[in-house]
Order: sequence, then C-alpha cells, then structure tokens
Amino acid sequence: MQPLVSFLVATYNRVGLVQQCVRSILEQTYENIEIIVIDDASTDGTESLLRNEFGEKIKYLCNSINRGVAYSRNLALDYARGEYIGLLDSDDLFLDKG
Repeated sequence: MQPLVSFLVATYNRVGLVQQCVRSILEQTYENIEIIVIDDASTDGTESLLRNEFGEKIKYLCNSINRGVAYSRNLALDYARGEYIGLLDSDDLFLDKG
C-alpha cells in the first residue's frame, strides 16, 4: 500500500491560481493523497469556487482573519493525516503527471 501524502495549499485572494494548483495535484498518477487548502481569509470567492468544483476531494479550512502563511500552514498541518507532507502555495503547479 502506498503511504498517504498530504498536500497543504496556502492561499489568499488567488481564486484562479489555487484552482489550477488543486487540479495539478489531482491529475497526478499517485492516488493516495489528501489535499488541504488553507485560505487566509480571502475575499474573492475562493471558498465557493473550490467547494463547487472539488467538493469532497479537498479539505477546505479558512482563517477568520488574515494571519499570514506561517500560521496558515501550521493550522493545515494540524489536520494533515499523511505520512508525508507536500507544501504548495496557490501559484504552484505540478507540470508533469506522476
């Protein structure tokens, strides 16, 4: 069995970019993953778009106020269940499948 990999994606007001980031993770051939998106209090419709497009494929967390990327990543890490952790920002992409 493949170990679980948790991808933590930090975002703030980058709705289009975070959408592409999550898609690039889901397109990988490695299947035993969880994706945790931590939103640092975006005001651009990030939550709605992600919930509508990805639903249960991601865990979505949102800070009530903007606290910065370090706080956000640490919060997401508290929810991660994976043996391995991948840190991405909302403008990061996996270019190749696999």
